[in-house]
Amino acid sequence: RICPLTDPKVNVAPKIPGKRFGGGELVRTSERDIVILLCTVMGYPVPDFRWYHVDEDA
Repeated sequence: RICPLTDPKVNVAPKIPGKRFGGGELVRTSERDIVILLCTVMGYPVPDFRWYHVDEDA
């Protein structure tokens, strides 16, 4: 499970160009596969995102 850590300053949902935001998307891969997750957003001030992997078995 991967989740963004943000500190929103306003009550406005993220705007992703060409896509309607409806929550998360599920990405399935095999163990040790390389996965690139892009986070393209617009905002002012410029959004700052950090991605963390949550290990549910730890």
